[in-house]
Amino acid sequence: MSPITALGGLIILAIAAIIASSMANQRFIEASEKTRNLKALKYRALQLQEILEGLARTTCNVEIRHALSECMLDTLRDIKDTDPEHPGIDVVMEAARQIMSLPPKSLVNNDGPAESDGEIKKLQGYILAAVALVRKLPEMGRITHADAQGWASHLHMLYVQVEVDAHMMKGHKALSLGEKGDASTHFRVAQTKLIQSKYHGENKKLEIEKIGEIIRGIFN
Repeated sequence: MSPITALGGLIILAIAAIIASSMANQRFIEASEKTRNLKALKYRALQLQEILEGLARTTCNVEIRHALSECMLDTLRDIKDTDPEHPGIDVVMEAARQIMSLPPKSLVNNDGPAESDGEIKKLQGYILAAVALVRKLPEMGRITHADAQGWASHLHMLYVQVEVDAHMMKGHKALSLGEKGDASTHFRVAQTKLIQSKYHGENKKLEIEKIGEIIRGIFN
C-alpha cells in the first residue's frame, strides 16, 4: 500500500470518527434539552396545581379556575408530547380535571380554611401567583384585557377576604370560649381590613355593618 493510499484511509477514518462524535454530541444535546424542557414543564405543572388547590379553598370565580385549569392541562399535554411514556401523566390529568370541578371553599388535601398567619400568607401567595398568570392570558389569546383586569380585581378581593375570614373564624372561636376581649379584637381587625379594601364591591358596607353588630353584641 502506498503512503498516499494509507493517508487517504486515515483521513476517511478520521472523518468517520468526527461524524460519529458529532452525532453522539447532537444526541446528547437533544437529550439534555429534552430533560430541561421536561423539568421546566413539571415545575410549571406543580405550580399550577398548587395555585388551583389554593383557589379551590376560596370563593374564586369559576371562570378563573377553569381558565387556569386549562393552562395546567395544556402543560400536562406538553409533558406527554415531550415524553409519551412519562409515568402517571394520565392520572395527573384526571386529578387536574377533578380540582377544576371542586366547589368553592373545598377542603383540599385535608386543608380547611386558612387560620394561622402561615396558612394565610401561603394562600395569599397562591392568589398573587394567580393574578400574575391571569395578566398573561390576553397575550395567549384566552381572554380579553378587560376580562384580565376584572379577574385581577376579583383575586385581589380574595386576597383581602382570606384574612377577613380568618379573623372572623378566630373571633367566633374566641367568643365560644368566653374570651370576649380576643373575640372583639379579631372582629375589629376583620372590619378594618374590609374598610381599607379597594376591591370589595357593593356588599362591602353590609359586611362591615354586620361585623359591627357582632362587636356591639359581645358586651351587651
